[in-house]
Amino acid sequence: DWQELYKPFAFIGRVPGLAFLSYVYFMYLGVFSVLVGICADRAFAANKLHQDFVAEEDAQQQRSFAEAVKDMFVAIDTQCKGTISQEQFLACQKNVRMTSFLTSHQLDMIEPSWLFSMLDTDDSGS
Repeated sequence: DWQELYKPFAFIGRVPGLAFLSYVYFMYLGVFSVLVGICADRAFAANKLHQDFVAEEDAQQQRSFAEAVKDMFVAIDTQCKGTISQEQFLACQKNVRMTSFLTSHQLDMIEPSWLFSMLDTDDSGS
């Protein structure tokens, strides 16, 4: 109990007693501040790691999606020309695998001809 430690200082005089209480108060305040600082620093570091992890996860998902799109277009390219015509793209809309792929990537609500025109960056029609 702090009272047992305070009594000898209070017995000597009021000033040593107040000095002891002040010392204890500021030590508690100082130690508490250091502990809070350490916890806050670790929380900020963990948050930064989390943000880095989320960014890496997003990049991985984008790479995965790009690979899936490439695989789908290779499957559509039955003539092995390296390009897909708009007719081929629209015809594959009846394919269960293609509709499943578009649905799984929330692309099923987009008009197929508009989606093809978005993907046809050089306006070549293939």
